Amino acid sequence: MNFFKPFIYVSIIGAVVLLVINLIGKRKGYYKKGQENFLFGKIMHFFGGFFVAMFLSGFTQYWPLVIVLTFLVGVFWEIGEYFRGIYIFKKFGAKDDIIELRDTVEDLICDILGAFILLSLSYIIQDMFWVFIGVVAATLSSVQLIPQAIKIFRTKSAKDISLLTFVIILLGSVSWLLYGIHIKDPFIITTNSMVLILSSLIVVSKFLFK
Repeated sequence: MNFFKPFIYVSIIGAVVLLVINLIGKRKGYYKKGQENFLFGKIMHFFGGFFVAMFLSGFTQYWPLVIVLTFLVGVFWEIGEYFRGIYIFKKFGAKDDIIELRDTVEDLICDILGAFILLSLSYIIQDMFWVFIGVVAATLSSVQLIPQAIKIFRTKSAKDISLLTFVIILLGSVSWLLYGIHIKDPFIITTNSMVLILSSLIVVSKFLFK
């Protein structure tokens, strides 16, 4: 499973929410120049870049391409805003919607910053996700023989246990343990130390409880 694929669906939901907030902001006048709430537009562009990068990450993890495409989306958005401002000026005579070069540059910087934050977080979360999977795998592998060992020592019977199977498991755990020590992998070392102990107990129990 591609870790980034769910980003497509999350980004679409995020973009819809952002558009709704954007429409509300326009109605409330949060984009008008000279107002304290003018910062609202920069925040919207930041999250716009964030969600565009999230959407693109669902198709490619080549981060320079994601950044470039996010920038291009921002450029097209700014072009659309420019023509919208011209249209409103010609129809209503209002100059507030005509964007300036400085405003455009600031918006594009916010877009790119949002994309960089998304990419940084996504790789951190991805690493944490796979570390979590590794911990779960190591834990399950470590305890997999515990039910069998408990049953043997409770019933004091190992007659239905295949000695050869657990000898193979024991030798396999020794091999994995040596390999884990060689590459200094804590998951492999911990897991196979537990498997070695438990498989050794079961092998011994085969001779104790005939």
